[in-house]
Amino acid sequence: MEAIDLQFGFSRARNNLHIAVHRRLLKAFTKEWATRYNVLNLRKEYMDLFKLESKIHFHPRNYQNTPEITAAKEKCDSTFQYICTHIRNQARNPNKNRQEAAERLEYIISPFKNVSRETMLGASGAYYKFLASMQQESLTADVKLLDLDEPLAILQADLETFNELFQARSLVKLENIHEPMREIRRQVDETFRAWATFVNSLYCVNYYLDQDAAKAQELLQLINKVNGILNETGETLIRLGHAYKPVSKQKEKDKETEKDKEDKEKKEV
Repeated sequence: MEAIDLQFGFSRARNNLHIAVHRRLLKAFTKEWATRYNVLNLRKEYMDLFKLESKIHFHPRNYQNTPEITAAKEKCDSTFQYICTHIRNQARNPNKNRQEAAERLEYIISPFKNVSRETMLGASGAYYKFLASMQQESLTADVKLLDLDEPLAILQADLETFNELFQARSLVKLENIHEPMREIRRQVDETFRAWATFVNSLYCVNYYLDQDAAKAQELLQLINKVNGILNETGETLIRLGHAYKPVSKQKEKDKETEKDKEDKEKKEV
């Protein structure tokens, strides 16, 4: 007797695929069908959970862009720009020693001229690299001559503050985004299985008791449609390397391939 596969493993699907699969399954679970069989509440629960999963996954992660973190990043940018501007101005200093020192430091700052346009994480890495370059022993005298020790120390402190805030928000993300996503996925899967169990039960009762041919055909089409979606998803997971074809199914496929080959050979003869 036909039935929707209740054992399908959704857990191997990445978030994008998981959402795509349930979107297709919800289209099969139409409002008209739910109304006819008096399960609108179940469909609404499934739809609401699916929308919540999509919202968690697709909405921008604004945890990185809170005013506090943005302000810390802007402070790093401002201090860095001050250092660069000071070095460029000193390159025009009439004092030859200061001018030559600035010219050497201009070579150091050149690769970092667009660092303020980087993402928060990219800028953080670039600023650490910049500070390491400016702390080379060969440049100690130039930095001291141009009075850059204090601005560099300020940039170092600003950068530490920024990274502390950024890492704290990253932990909030793990707690407030990843954990709910796992839980909401589980609930979405369970609600699908509740609906699938209901469909299987309807088909079973009709098969043994009602024996309504039209109803049997309608339910069978729905069962085949849902199983088709699940089978396609399973094949996708196998292609992506996230799942493996069961040995029994592989043998069945091999037999079908062998049979097709034999049929082709008979036709050629």
